Amino acid sequence: MADRARFDLFNDRRLIPPGIRDARSEAVLAAFAHGAALMDFRKLLMRRGDEIPDEALPFAIHERSLGEYIPAYGLPAGMVRDLVDGSFDIHARQATEGGMAFGIELIGMTLHLARWYELTPPGPHDTYQAKVFLSGDAYGSAQVPADAMIAAAADMLDATRRWSQDMAVLFGVRATVSGPIGCVACHGGRHVAGMAGAAPTPRPQIVTIIVPRTAGRAVAGLEAA
Repeated sequence: MADRARFDLFNDRRLIPPGIRDARSEAVLAAFAHGAALMDFRKLLMRRGDEIPDEALPFAIHERSLGEYIPAYGLPAGMVRDLVDGSFDIHARQATEGGMAFGIELIGMTLHLARWYELTPPGPHDTYQAKVFLSGDAYGSAQVPADAMIAAAADMLDATRRWSQDMAVLFGVRATVSGPIGCVACHGGRHVAGMAGAAPTPRPQIVTIIVPRTAGRAVAGLEAA
């Protein structure tokens, strides 16, 4: 349905130069005004992520050069919108520790970085360790495999990290529990490790499960604070 206000805005005879203002020119202007009145130009003003419809998100990714931050599995539309809104910052902070943490935060996870001299015992000189804590809550009701979340985090780290230094990456899950705690690590459908937790206490415990993946093996560790 045509918008009368937009039609009147474009169908203004003063837009036609006096030398060619005749019935034909006025008819052409009226036809253009009618077509313009059918279009909501506000839809073209997609400055923020929440203004972009789902079907236009791939174009926003391309326009802002965000392809390297999007894993093959894809990301929920809300996360893509967060990346769109943070595109200038993430490009400006690329190859910095702050940029890595910012990128991981944009995809709903948290990052803890430790330099080689902050480790116990100290790690190899001029290296650092990154612990990424996954969060399924960031994906809402979507059932996202852990491998897909790990791949998304790994792609983000690759796109934002400083490649002049080696980095060890650990993936973990943090949760608050009030019952018995424990963890089980499986690799290739085979149970490889397990640890029973302590009896429940009145105080909820913060549990961190760290799973480093090295040379095709998965090793699980459990920490409780």
